[in-house]
Amino acid sequence: MEYLVTHAWALLVVAVWGVGLWYMGVFDLFRAQSAAGFSGGIKLLSGSVNSNGTAHLTFVNLERADLTLDSTAGAAKCGTINSTLPAQSYPFDKEFQVTLDCSSGGAGKGYALYVSVPYSTKPGNTNLNYRSSGTIKGTYE
Repeated sequence: MEYLVTHAWALLVVAVWGVGLWYMGVFDLFRAQSAAGFSGGIKLLSGSVNSNGTAHLTFVNLERADLTLDSTAGAAKCGTINSTLPAQSYPFDKEFQVTLDCSSGGAGKGYALYVSVPYSTKPGNTNLNYRSSGTIKGTYE
């Protein structure tokens, strides 16, 4: 009890400091947008999810050949919503956008979007299949 009385001011300072950091969002893991994964021939340039649940992703083709998205094997999971990717071909070194459905959420709340992008290239006469997967985290806009 004597320790508590003697050092109560230090406990109060630590508590105020912790509340201040929490208020500034230091402990909010979804506040800053981050993306992990997406190695290989498809690179994620940007991604966002609106509060109505529409996800907008911008990729770039780095395969050094035209690529075709395989919509039957592609998937995106955000909350309880599963989406499929559109089957389409994209030329080398060009950006392309994909719009997906995601769980809706309030502006400022966090989301985690898991995306798996299967694609194929055809250099010469050989069809090569690849998959690029990653996670995008951030807050609803």
